[in-house]
Amino acid sequence: MHDQEIPKRLRAAFQGKLYLDGSEGQLIRPVNHGRIMHDLFSRIRNADDLASSLDRICLKGLIDLKTRDELLKRTERLFQDVQVLSWFSGDWNVLNEIEIILPGGQVRRPDRVLIREDRARELLGET
Repeated sequence: MHDQEIPKRLRAAFQGKLYLDGSEGQLIRPVNHGRIMHDLFSRIRNADDLASSLDRICLKGLIDLKTRDELLKRTERLFQDVQVLSWFSGDWNVLNEIEIILPGGQVRRPDRVLIREDRARELLGET
């Protein structure tokens, strides 16, 4: 095989920039953080699901125990906000990543749709 053939057969996919975490001396990829947070919030129906959801993500090998504990603290701080906590109160019927067809035919796919009685809320995740 000649060197010229390699690009045709081998391609690398890069998912965001790597950054050096100065406190740990480790490389981090912010895209992965966003995916982990997205995975976490898709698992949580109510606030009581937080710790067990983080445990499942940790058991899948996506995060280590230190990261699990950091995410637990960070998310618990988010849940101190009354509005955020209400989204995870258990009072809503939760639908994750469903397609919503708008009147003009456009399609939206929010991260989370909350439905209760005659009300609905659409949540788009930004991490």
